[in-house]
Amino acid sequence: MKKTAFASILALVFLSLFAALAVSFMVMNDTNLAQADNLNDVQTVLYEAESGLTFCNYLLSNVSLSQGLSSQEKLDALATALQSALNGTANLGSSSVTYDGSTIIIPGITIDDTGRSFSANLTMNVDDQIRLIVTGQDGSINRSLSLNYDITEDSDFFDNYGVATGGPVMLDSNANIRGANNFWEADVLSTASSQNEAFYLEGNSVIEGDLFATNPDAHATLIGNVMVGGEAEDSDAIQDHIHFGVEEGEFPEVDPTVFEPFATNVITSGTNTSDDQTFTNIRIAANSNPDFSGNITIKGVIYIESPN
Repeated sequence: MKKTAFASILALVFLSLFAALAVSFMVMNDTNLAQADNLNDVQTVLYEAESGLTFCNYLLSNVSLSQGLSSQEKLDALATALQSALNGTANLGSSSVTYDGSTIIIPGITIDDTGRSFSANLTMNVDDQIRLIVTGQDGSINRSLSLNYDITEDSDFFDNYGVATGGPVMLDSNANIRGANNFWEADVLSTASSQNEAFYLEGNSVIEGDLFATNPDAHATLIGNVMVGGEAEDSDAIQDHIHFGVEEGEFPEVDPTVFEPFATNVITSGTNTSDDQTFTNIRIAANSNPDFSGNITIKGVIYIESPN
């Protein structure tokens, strides 16, 4: 009788223990699910904020401000540009960009049918920078990202040319320069001031765009079946596509070291650079002075050591 009673008590103890473990497991499972849902919601609104940051980057990259403006005038002009770009569009619907003289507010832009959205505001900070804060939102959850933009005075001078060089341009054989989408993307500029022969083109060379030289006394030498701006060398109309004495611009400082690690295939004076070949990410060693001829295709980075 005593053994039976002890066994019953022990069974109750184990039953209580297993029941407690089951309850604990259910509570833990519910907690984990709640944490996973919360983490998913937070990550989702962070993605909304990142989407908004990309969208605002695109907007700001297309804004051009006049030079010589004060900080307040820059912010005023930026507000006008963003209002013109967004108000009345499908992105904002019936909403609009507002501006109170110190803060530009882009109202919520819905991402999808769930109601997730992002909004943004822009201000001018003490360092004459535009401060952008983008907030992603889903219900009561929101996360924000911020970015500062330097306002720099820049020129669109080099935006007008596909190729710009400080020296003369020399092309021969079947060399050609073509625009990817429009003919003017193949416009070529030479700023060589010490040489009057700014361009030397021969053979079957083709320049789909026009030729431009800053030197008013420069000239172009065209020999063979050369074409410039869609006109053949023997056509009088080709002169309409060759321009001298155009506006000068300052070349930007280029840091070539950032490209050096990608130029992994070394070209030396002993490398065959003729016939039908394709070169990818090349480094031209100093004093090698290669002559590329034939049906050569060059892809990627070209890193030229000095002198060459």
